[in-house]
Amino acid sequence: MKRTPLRRKTQLKRNPQREPGKKKDLIKYQHSPLPKHNGNGIGNGFGKDVKEAVRERQYDVCAMCTAPMFAFHHRRMRSQGGPGSVENCLGLCLDHHILVHNRVNWAYRHGLLVRSTRDPRDITGFLLCPVECEINHVDY
Repeated sequence: MKRTPLRRKTQLKRNPQREPGKKKDLIKYQHSPLPKHNGNGIGNGFGKDVKEAVRERQYDVCAMCTAPMFAFHHRRMRSQGGPGSVENCLGLCLDHHILVHNRVNWAYRHGLLVRSTRDPRDITGFLLCPVECEINHVDY
């Protein structure tokens, strides 16, 4: 079957405000530089007093290892109504923060994540278990 190119029935109309051949003026947006992530949890829902209390509680190191604290982690996620309280906050290094979010079932079993129906104050986190641990430490 022979194919023919599509053709318009009507001609395109030119915009009368723009001259042909003239380039459109581009608006240059000035982006503010991204702040360096130094563990201050930019936009994470925790106040300065909560962050300071967590830093004191954990001596400014990760709750699961001795690496410097990188992020403030919500045990009950913000999308599930997690409060910005000290009990719901956990300071983690980058590797363990990624681990918690990638191994969600493991994190729930060890109290690093808390279900939306539970209160973070009632659940203790078992932070020193290896990733291979299959024990349900928390009734989640």
